[in-house]
Amino acid sequence: MGKSNRVRAERASKNLAAPVKIKTKKKSGMPLWLKTLIAAVMAVVVLGVCVFGILSSNGVIMRNRTALKSEHFKISGNMMSYYYYTQYQNFQSQYSSYMSYFSLDTSKSLKEQQFGDSASGNAYETSFLGEFDGTWFDYFMSEATDQAEQILIYCEEAYERDITLDDEDLEELDATLETLKTTAATYGYSPNSYTANMYGKGVSVNDIKKAMKLSLLAEKCMLELQDEILDGISDGDIQTKYDDNKIDFNVIDYSYYTIDVKYEDIAEEILGSGYTEAELKESADKVLADYKKHIEEAKKIADEMKALKSTADFNKYLYNYLANKYYDEQVAKLTVADDKLPGDPVKETIKTELVKAVVSDILADLDTTAKDSVVKDDKYTLYSQEVTKEYATAMDTVKTKVFDSVLADKSTYLVEKAPYTEDDEFSEWAFEDGRKANDTKTILEGDGAEGEVSDDEGFFSASVYFLTTPQRCDETLLKNIIYMVFSDKELAEEAIEKFEAGEISVEAFEAIAHDLEADAHNEYEDYKKGSFGVDAFDKWLFDDETAKGDYTKEPISADESSYIVAYYYDDGNPAWKITVEETIFGERFEEKYNTIKDTYTVTVKDKVLTKIGD
Repeated sequence: MGKSNRVRAERASKNLAAPVKIKTKKKSGMPLWLKTLIAAVMAVVVLGVCVFGILSSNGVIMRNRTALKSEHFKISGNMMSYYYYTQYQNFQSQYSSYMSYFSLDTSKSLKEQQFGDSASGNAYETSFLGEFDGTWFDYFMSEATDQAEQILIYCEEAYERDITLDDEDLEELDATLETLKTTAATYGYSPNSYTANMYGKGVSVNDIKKAMKLSLLAEKCMLELQDEILDGISDGDIQTKYDDNKIDFNVIDYSYYTIDVKYEDIAEEILGSGYTEAELKESADKVLADYKKHIEEAKKIADEMKALKSTADFNKYLYNYLANKYYDEQVAKLTVADDKLPGDPVKETIKTELVKAVVSDILADLDTTAKDSVVKDDKYTLYSQEVTKEYATAMDTVKTKVFDSVLADKSTYLVEKAPYTEDDEFSEWAFEDGRKANDTKTILEGDGAEGEVSDDEGFFSASVYFLTTPQRCDETLLKNIIYMVFSDKELAEEAIEKFEAGEISVEAFEAIAHDLEADAHNEYEDYKKGSFGVDAFDKWLFDDETAKGDYTKEPISADESSYIVAYYYDDGNPAWKITVEETIFGERFEEKYNTIKDTYTVTVKDKVLTKIGD
């Protein structure tokens, strides 16, 4: 089954360590006798400070101080500095698009910036990461300490199991360090100067090597545990787990739409943006009356959608509603001169036909929509209506934008293979026993959801759900693939050419990956949509036109410097079976890790940790 290639283990355990506590000394006035003593020994102190500075900048002091230790292994201050800065750099990479929303200022000391401090930034980090009490330094050090503790625990287990790094492991490590040295040279640094700049004052290549060796050993032990657990999961275990917890593994398909009405938006429509409280008070009755009118219209649309009898009718109604909405929005933005516009009857005819054309293309699962204006003998017609060139051109653009908007919404409002969500009103309803296809549910919230409409909540929403398929076991077959990744697009193209010209097989694919020294390659059995996090790859692999035996005809860009080449060589297991197996694996792995964790003692030296980043 090749489970170890497939199952992506979650982190070995939850973050179990408490935030690092920083110990500080109270400041006090300096006694006269101490000032005198300092003056008397100043010459000696100057020499001592110089020596200390050299030792500190070379990393000697922190290299010889222990940050964490277990019975047979230890992590020095410099090694911990590498783990710490790696956490920090990974965070910056992962949240690069959101950094401006955080209170973190990367140009300032992390020890002087409070996590979640809205006074110094947006502090949206709590939405992404949760609450944390401490500085940004404390946060990253807490994460790095959790990681380091886990590494030591796995290393102790490796020691007990007689797991060691072999020549292949060490060769892999040396290759990684050579890449680091090459990168340093590219930027004009010596290797140790580069590592000190990247991972903290005095951190050398050798410090990083020691840290990486521990990480590799821990990973090797973790993978052995993973394989043991996976090998111990039988088909009977999977079936029993599913039978006992079907609601946790079954899925549904549904369509839905939510109509929102906001009191503030109605006020702006009537009074204009930037209205004052006095103006709103003066026109409160008028705003409220219009607010009520919009809510009643929303309820009417919700009732119409709920009365539909088939998925096809529901989707057609929804697309038509959306197309009309986006049409009105786009036409309101037109800058065509009045003398170039047709009369109202022609406009209405064009709107009706354009919306009909967009909905037809959406229902046909088209990716693009065609221009509908026709020019003949210098005369422009649109849906058999004679119009000006300017209007015809503008409406072709409107059609494209309306189509694109509805197409984007289609993927939002048509939900496939949705799992059960506890404490969610719709999900609780949809997963009830006896639920049937084409069942509908409306959920009203806010002003007017119950009783008379007021402006107490300031909003109203009507959500209509149409159940396409009631809960079922997901029998969809997953994909077995082999892939390689290149940082050079031309090499990726060469790999495809070689594969295309020779034998189409897993062995041939792997041989090409070795010959061209791909940055990464592996088999992946039972690939699920989203596993790589690359939409373009999933679009290729799960396209209806992609069949078993197909391979990427062009490299698929994962990011600016990574290109995927893949071969879909076979179908895998049913999706439900893999989901259940992964659940069992996760439960057993966590239980195993907690047992191991309780077996070994890891000591954390907070005083050493606080020196990192100084």
